[in-house]
Amino acid sequence: MTVGWTGHLAAAGLVGLDLLARTGRLRILLRAAGQRIGDGDALRANVLADFGSAITPMRVGGEPARAAGLRMAGVPWPRVVGALATEVAVAAPVTIAIGAGLVVAFGGQWWRDAGLRVQRTPGPIGLWLAAVVIVAGSAWWVRRRSAKLGAGRTRSPSGDRGTAAVAPAPGGRRALGAGARVVALAALLSAVNVGCRIAILPVLMWSAGGTTAVGTVALGAFLLTYGQLVTPSPAGVGMIDAAFLAGGAGAADLGLLLAWRLYTTGIGAGLGGLVAALYLGRFRILRASR
Repeated sequence: MTVGWTGHLAAAGLVGLDLLARTGRLRILLRAAGQRIGDGDALRANVLADFGSAITPMRVGGEPARAAGLRMAGVPWPRVVGALATEVAVAAPVTIAIGAGLVVAFGGQWWRDAGLRVQRTPGPIGLWLAAVVIVAGSAWWVRRRSAKLGAGRTRSPSGDRGTAAVAPAPGGRRALGAGARVVALAALLSAVNVGCRIAILPVLMWSAGGTTAVGTVALGAFLLTYGQLVTPSPAGVGMIDAAFLAGGAGAADLGLLLAWRLYTTGIGAGLGGLVAALYLGRFRILRASR
């Protein structure tokens, strides 16, 4: 399959929208915690997370890398931990709900179009794909619990617990209403984030002339994207690509796989690697000047 320029343009737009949504979500949660940062600082922290996720198994390096980016932007540790813990607590159920909705709506169709074909391929790929949704949900839950424990143990220099991600203002119901609005907006932006990542593969396949049903491709994209959370290789390299080429995405084309990898992993990780290199260079210059 040859991806047309309209597919590349649409995929690039989805990547940009995803970055905007995640940047806005991070700024909103930090502002609710009493910390204001610029768009540039939030964007740099998010692409650092993309870089950390791409080079570590099960994407475990993403949150530490983002936390480091926020610290370098001058955000105190308690507010970093509080905001990131709240983000995980909001994003996890949104992601699981979208995945469950895709399974309910298109699970049977995906199994007929892709699942049976994957099952016939050598190795445990079919069994792994069937278990991804359950295991990914468990991984999100563990990450959420870990973030909550970290938030509870983090204390400010005065000995108080770290600032909660949604800092209530005086006024009872008004404070609850403000907190609910922040959570609702963060949940909406999380849905945009998940939707953009899922939509990249369908638009690439559509522009390449693919005929697989959109529901099959959307569910396959969800499984392969969030299946990286439970793979022991960085960015799921190996298992994800084997599952894709076995037909798990509704297609088995190498060119389509490379394009999908570029937009879902390569661009964010590349930008994050550049930011990390710039930070490292700045750190070395500061050390040399002392």
